[in-house]
Amino acid sequence: MHSRQDSTRQRSPLRQHATPVQAARQQTWPRAGSHHQLLATLTPREREVFNLLTLRYTDREIADALFISYRTATTHVARIRDKLGLSSRREVSRLAMSGNAQSRNT
Repeated sequence: MHSRQDSTRQRSPLRQHATPVQAARQQTWPRAGSHHQLLATLTPREREVFNLLTLRYTDREIADALFISYRTATTHVARIRDKLGLSSRREVSRLAMSGNAQSRNT
C-alpha cells in the first residue's frame, strides 16, 4: 500500500510527460536575462536537445528519444555548447539551473 507521502512526492521531470519527445519539447529553458538571449540563438531542434541534456540524457539516449542518428545528436550537442560558449555537458546543466532559479525568483 502506498503512503500519502509517496503520492505527494515530487515526480522527476521525465515522468511528468508521456514520452521523452514531449519532455524535450517542453520549454524548460531559462527565460530571464542574458541566458534567454543566448538560448534564443538555438534552433527549435537544438532547444529540444538542450532540454534533454538538462535531464542528463546521453547522446545515445537523445538520438533514440528524438529518432535521429547518434552522429546527429552529437553534432547538436557540440553546436549547443559552441553557441552557448560552454566546454562541458555539466556547464549546460548549470546554465539551465541558474536560469530556472532566476526566473522563479522574479
